[in-house]
Amino acid sequence: MTEPSRLAVLATSGDPEDIALITELVIPGAQPQWTADAVADADIVVLAIPLHRFLDVDPALLNGKLVVDAMNSPVGVPPADGGAIAITV
Repeated sequence: MTEPSRLAVLATSGDPEDIALITELVIPGAQPQWTADAVADADIVVLAIPLHRFLDVDPALLNGKLVVDAMNSPVGVPPADGGAIAITV
């Protein structure tokens, strides 16, 4: 079995240094990074963000990436603002 080049990268909307200690304690070896930096370096992106923040995601960041949607948003339930949520990559 081959070893991954990197175990995990955690993206954050705040300063990655704010979660550095808890990251090291909970997931040793993981690296907290700004979202854009983490996505740019990734082959696989897991979306696990609050649904109301989903509209802030720049679809261009996800071009060429394998995207796993783990947001568990209810199917058929419109967002709170009444708009439709769609992302095309």
